[in-house]
Amino acid sequence: MEIHGKLVDIHSDTLFAAKVTIEEGIITGIEHNSHRGELFILPGFVDGYTHIESTHLPPSAFGRLAVRHGTVAAVSTNQGILNTLGPSGPEYLLDNARKDPMKFSFTETYPIYTTLSEARAAWQKDEPILITPSNFTPLLPLLKEDPTRCLFASDHLRPDYLLLGHINLLVRRAIEQGIEPVHAIRAATLSPTKTHNLNVGLLREGDPADLILVQDLSSLRVLETYIQGKLVFKEGPLFPHQTMIPIDKLAVPLKAPEEFRKKTGQIDLGGDDETPNIIAFISRLPNESPLVKEITGFGLKKGAIGCSLSHPEYCIACVATTEEDLAAAVNAIIKAKGGLVLSHKGKTDLIGLPIAGLFSNLEGEELARRYADLNVAAKNFAPTQESPFLSLQQITQFCDFDERNNDMNKP
Repeated sequence: MEIHGKLVDIHSDTLFAAKVTIEEGIITGIEHNSHRGELFILPGFVDGYTHIESTHLPPSAFGRLAVRHGTVAAVSTNQGILNTLGPSGPEYLLDNARKDPMKFSFTETYPIYTTLSEARAAWQKDEPILITPSNFTPLLPLLKEDPTRCLFASDHLRPDYLLLGHINLLVRRAIEQGIEPVHAIRAATLSPTKTHNLNVGLLREGDPADLILVQDLSSLRVLETYIQGKLVFKEGPLFPHQTMIPIDKLAVPLKAPEEFRKKTGQIDLGGDDETPNIIAFISRLPNESPLVKEITGFGLKKGAIGCSLSHPEYCIACVATTEEDLAAAVNAIIKAKGGLVLSHKGKTDLIGLPIAGLFSNLEGEELARRYADLNVAAKNFAPTQESPFLSLQQITQFCDFDERNNDMNKP
């Protein structure tokens, strides 16, 4: 197979008309070519670090959405499914990932630095600097200073956002901020591949043919994606949706409103909204009582918002205005063996997450649409939150788990 176009060489910082020859999934030749194709040939993008459970998509469904944006590989933490299912959890994810042409690797948790001073300190220790949508602006000076030390990563990514774009959006954003296109592309290809020692092609002879064709270097509109020389995207993913067998250890008894009456402490998220709400954390272990606290700063105006993947223990978390709505939301999650839920005056709206309480079995496009609709409804409950479910998933980090265990043992 031969591919013609303008090749972006991330190794020599050059751009030239080329013919790329591919045999049995490997690039066997790259030749300068007088025939100047209209399209640009780039190495496929790599997500340098993500929490795949934040998308609620198992690897195969994640891949079907990501390849349309030129992503050929992703590195994810497997901490969520390890915490919920134990040692069998990561193997469960790997088994699903093997069914997907996209390349997945799983790793330990990486720090995401939010300030330039933190990142510079890590820089001095030769740590990789992950540039994500949330820290892009403060860390932009490092990207301009030495893009070879930075790698693009999605970190926590909503499924509806993945439908719109992926690492390609970070590359485009960097170019818009004045980064040379080849340097921005390097942060999405060479840097993550070297950092994680991945078997991902980088547009060299002898490399796996992991490459993409884009319309231009400003929009980065992806027209074709190849992995191991196989065309996996052209006007739509070219491999089927894989269904995972539901699996869970969410053996938690249903809760009554009375179990949420006793509050043990307070969480203050800051901000202007000091409206007090109730927040409860329910362990996946069946014999532990809920930890219930008062919380300010979340800005919930009515009902309850709950999820079954609150970091870092991946327990059930729910914020509510009343104990009745709180119990209804928690019980809906328990009955569904995991999910994202809204509850108000006896009515609930839920997206089930039957795979370890983390992942959905829906096709990516359908989950993205349903998540977008549920997020809009959740913002009506909590108007100050852009992504109420993602915010809720992070709040557990404000809790003292030793304190929680002590509180649970008090009479």
